[in-house]
Amino acid sequence: MRGNVKITYDDCVKKLDNLLKLKISTQNIDGSIITDEEYTAQRKYLLQEKEALIQNMNGTDQRIDRWHELSVKTFNFACYARYHFAHGDLKTKTQILSALGSNLTINDKDIAIDGQKHFFLIEKGKKDLEILAKKFEPIKWLDLLSQTDLPEVFRSSWLGDRDSNPD
Repeated sequence: MRGNVKITYDDCVKKLDNLLKLKISTQNIDGSIITDEEYTAQRKYLLQEKEALIQNMNGTDQRIDRWHELSVKTFNFACYARYHFAHGDLKTKTQILSALGSNLTINDKDIAIDGQKHFFLIEKGKKDLEILAKKFEPIKWLDLLSQTDLPEVFRSSWLGDRDSNPD
């Protein structure tokens, strides 16, 4: 979407340039090609269009920035929440549970939470990754899966150089 807006913006700037060139053209000395009133009206319209396009691009940039920030925070939370929950104080544990979602229900030591959408996306991605990995090396995958929740191979590729325990 941002690409289309950028193309439209560039086109608007070209129209403004062409309008100015037409206005200051030696062929328009007497105002026979474009009058001062026509120039002013077209320029005003194009400047308003340009400003609207700038606002649109800035809004898109802000949405992209918010999405990126949410993605990084969500991924970091997903990576480290288990560790912080196991080693944190009561306040930390409460914050983790409230960040996961709402309508916390405990039944026979099982916790059910109406989770946030972005956590479901991570869960879906993990499931998709499991399906893909099974297609490549099913025997090794089953061995790794029985040893840990998430194979170290994938954990290290997701975290890069970070340790699994943040301190």
